[in-house]
Amino acid sequence: MRVNYIKELRRSVGKATNNSGQTWQRFFQLTKLLDAMHDLVGNLLDFCFYTFRESQALKVEFPEMLVEIISDQIPKVESGNTHTLYFHKK
Repeated sequence: MRVNYIKELRRSVGKATNNSGQTWQRFFQLTKLLDAMHDLVGNLLDFCFYTFRESQALKVEFPEMLVEIISDQIPKVESGNTHTLYFHKK
C-alpha cells in the first residue's frame, strides 16, 4: 500500500506544472495519510517481532530471507536507532 502511495506522490510531483493547486492539495493529503499509517505499521512490526521471538513456542516458521531481515532489524528497533519519518509535525 505504501509503495502505491509513494508512486502516486511521484506522479503528482511530476505533474506539478499542470493545475498546481490541486496537485499540491493531493500531495498534502497523501503525505498526511502516510503519516497516519505510522502507528498502524508500528503495531504490525511489534506483532511481527513478537511472533518472531516466540516462533518456537508458537510453532511458526519464517522463510530464511525474512529471518535475516527481522534478525537485522530487531536490535536496531530495540536500541532506538530507528526513527519515524513524518512529512508533517504532529
